[in-house]
Amino acid sequence: MKAIPKIFDKEKGEWIELMAKPIAEEVVKIMKDDWLSNKKTIDYWLLQYTEGVAEPIQVAIFTDGNEIDDTLKSNLEWAFENHISILENKKLFNLQDFINFCYSRKIDLPKQFKVNATVKFDSLDEPIHLQEIDNITTNVSVIGILDESSKGSVEVKYVYNDHPIEDKKLVKENK
Repeated sequence: MKAIPKIFDKEKGEWIELMAKPIAEEVVKIMKDDWLSNKKTIDYWLLQYTEGVAEPIQVAIFTDGNEIDDTLKSNLEWAFENHISILENKKLFNLQDFINFCYSRKIDLPKQFKVNATVKFDSLDEPIHLQEIDNITTNVSVIGILDESSKGSVEVKYVYNDHPIEDKKLVKENK
């Protein structure tokens, strides 16, 4: 049994079927466009700590282009280096501990959100699909492209309503 909503048109004296699906799709499109209206193309920033470690400790931060300014960047760089420098074993760096460190010292972090990333390494046939990752990440596949230590490309998209969207995505290639 299909239930189709109808309304009565008094002028015509007949019942009219409502086409709910096109209306719902249009509402979702309007909401997505509104959500995107204050966002810019995804940008990124790479924090790196190299002092006294065999492999650099790195964190990628994806932004919507609005909240990152020079003061916030320098504060985060300082906090990142300060946090790692006080670790007894730097190999045990933990991203959540760093985020907690920032909160405890009232150091602003950029707005946190989810992104979808697809990494294509030149040396692999199949891309790596990362459905939803935090915009502050230590994912080595993503960082390898961003720091140009790996050859290939990364495509990072906003996630809206649990779906990656093409609008305002970041594409970075290393050949």
